[in-house]
Amino acid sequence: RSRAGGPAFVAGKQDLSARTRRLLLSSVASVVCKVNDGFHGSGSSSSAKSVSLLCLLGEAQADEGLFMAAFRTLQRAQAMARQSNHSSDRAEAALQGLRAAALQRWHFQMINDVPRAEAYDRAIQAAVSTLSQRP
Repeated sequence: RSRAGGPAFVAGKQDLSARTRRLLLSSVASVVCKVNDGFHGSGSSSSAKSVSLLCLLGEAQADEGLFMAAFRTLQRAQAMARQSNHSSDRAEAALQGLRAAALQRWHFQMINDVPRAEAYDRAIQAAVSTLSQRP
């Protein structure tokens, strides 16, 4: 089982066991969290388990490259933890890892885009040249 921000955040990863895990966790989370959101008694222990379950589901979604779904699930876990006065450390750590993983991919793709970097360099040189000619 991976943790948020770990090497499991690979876009497009299609792993049968990860998919099976996500589907199972999704089914269980929908039932457990529905009970805790209702009036069936949201005890401290059951709320904590719901938060943990949602964190696991968010991590499984991220493992499969379903980053937006993972983000929504982890935000729900964080909100549920805060609402029930439980520690939201795990959900916050998973959200930070998810954000970092998304930023790293975006950042390195941008840095390695040579035509884009060259166009940016030309634009900066032109702007500096234009500004240096002003009185």
